[in-house]
Amino acid sequence: ANWEFARALARLAAGLEGPYLMGEEMTVPDIVLVHCLGWAKIAGFPEPGPRLESYFHTARARDGYKRAAALH
Repeated sequence: ANWEFARALARLAAGLEGPYLMGEEMTVPDIVLVHCLGWAKIAGFPEPGPRLESYFHTARARDGYKRAAALH
C-alpha cells in the first residue's frame, strides 16, 4: 500500500499546476485529497513531498476548513 500511495502522490504532485487540483478555486476533489492526506499522516504513510505538503497546509489554513474542523 505504501508503494501505491507514494506513486499516486508523485502523479498528483506532477499534475498540480495551480494552487488547487482544478486550478485557481478549491473544489470537491481538493476536499477529498486534503482529507486523504490528513488520514495518511495519521496512518504513518510516506510523506507527500514538498509540493503536496505545501498544498495540504494551504488548504487547511483556509477559513472554511477551520470552521468545519471546529464543528468536531
